[in-house]
Amino acid sequence: MITVVALLFLPIILTMSLYRLYQLPRDILGRKKWFNPDHRVIAMLASGTTYIELGFYTVSILAGLFGALKHVPKTFDEIIAAGSVLMVYPFIYLIYEWVYHYMLDPRPTNH
Repeated sequence: MITVVALLFLPIILTMSLYRLYQLPRDILGRKKWFNPDHRVIAMLASGTTYIELGFYTVSILAGLFGALKHVPKTFDEIIAAGSVLMVYPFIYLIYEWVYHYMLDPRPTNH
């Protein structure tokens, strides 16, 4: 049952992840966001770690989807191996959003 729910949400979470992976460097380099000055080192480490982790899992999901197009899983073990990555992916995205929200602040505007 949970695997079915994960499969239903996969396109939405994958699209949001690809957008975040594209948008975060643009926000930082475009000076729209900056690391929280109260705990800058922790914010940089947490943001970098979760960015790399989300990127790794996104590439894993995409590789798994393309691999499934070429080689359809036939045994129960192959299905479980593919489903284990799918089960973790929403939690990885949730952690990334939490870090993005709490460790990055909008840059103050000078009026």
